[in-house]
Amino acid sequence: MKIFPPALILGGFALAQAAQASENTNLMKGPYIFAHAGWTKSTTSYDTFYSSDDARAYEMTDGKSNNAAGGVGFGYNFKISPALLAGVEADITALKLGNRGAHFTSTGFDLNQKWLASARARLGWNHDYANGSSSLVYATLGVGGGRQNLQHFHIDDGLEHVVQTARKDSIGLIMGGGLEYQLPATRWRVRAEYLHANDNKMDFVKVADSDALYASSHFGTAHTRLDLVRIGVAYAFGGRKAETIITPPTPPAPPPPPPASPVSTEVAAPAPVCNKGPFIVYFDWNKADITPEASAVLDTAVAAYGNCNNAKILLAGYADRSGQTSYNLGLSQRRASAVRSYLSGHGVVDGVIASENYGEDKPRLPTDEGVREMQNRRVEITFKSDGEE
Repeated sequence: MKIFPPALILGGFALAQAAQASENTNLMKGPYIFAHAGWTKSTTSYDTFYSSDDARAYEMTDGKSNNAAGGVGFGYNFKISPALLAGVEADITALKLGNRGAHFTSTGFDLNQKWLASARARLGWNHDYANGSSSLVYATLGVGGGRQNLQHFHIDDGLEHVVQTARKDSIGLIMGGGLEYQLPATRWRVRAEYLHANDNKMDFVKVADSDALYASSHFGTAHTRLDLVRIGVAYAFGGRKAETIITPPTPPAPPPPPPASPVSTEVAAPAPVCNKGPFIVYFDWNKADITPEASAVLDTAVAAYGNCNNAKILLAGYADRSGQTSYNLGLSQRRASAVRSYLSGHGVVDGVIASENYGEDKPRLPTDEGVREMQNRRVEITFKSDGEE
């Protein structure tokens, strides 16, 4: 059996990218259905045939055909990691395969097939985009086949006579690869796929006829190879719809305290008020970088801390519910560390800062699993006096 290079290239690309992680994958896991249409190119090679009446071997020409095809199927996706997707898929395709091979112009064989069914496994690499869409590049491997009808014909005086008809359910290896693109914020996908079925073999023997004109015995094997290019659409039932991200505005900084009223030299000035927060800093998806909006909030917190008499500073880091729990816990820790570095670099003594990391726990805005929500991608900064919990 020949090795199919495009399938190996797609499979290698998927495995090479599998280690890349992200905080969320938009491609929906679970069951889905699909429909497709395309074009088939098939070739049937007929082995040498032996005739008992003259004990000679006949060379037969290959039979070829090119026809439109279309069908339906269903599948199920499993998420192995944020970037790696595996699945199973089954489908049936209607086609019109008619491959005639002939010895000279007087005798030959017709091989016909009207449908192709397949059951395959898929392995691919998934990539998410900021607009809520997702793409998948995959390789697929499985088995496929259908019922093949073989007719032995003979042409005599310009008329074609069918000498024998044979039928067989032929099964062979099928492999290929494809690309899927999930439309933004929907369960619909568009897909393009290439499949190659090889070595669908049919053995046959034709015994002596009652008709003395064609009394002979023929033996042989028909090998059929099929290439199928198709495009289609799919609709997923499981998982969730990809979200449309709405970025909430950064909360305004607290107003500065009113100017102190003039007092006489005999009355002590009132003690400054300590604004203990919380001061909330938001982050972009799957990031721990301090944005310009976050810098403004942190500068306000640093200024307010000057009125708090060296109170303790507590940082609490969080992440939204997209992605794996363990990954999000580490992401919330990186966000708290980024805020700590900013405060230390702006005059706050590092020794008074403590941090806690909650990951997906304690969301500011509760959501379903896998949803991106900016209000949950945050660090909260709170000042604590001595003895205060």
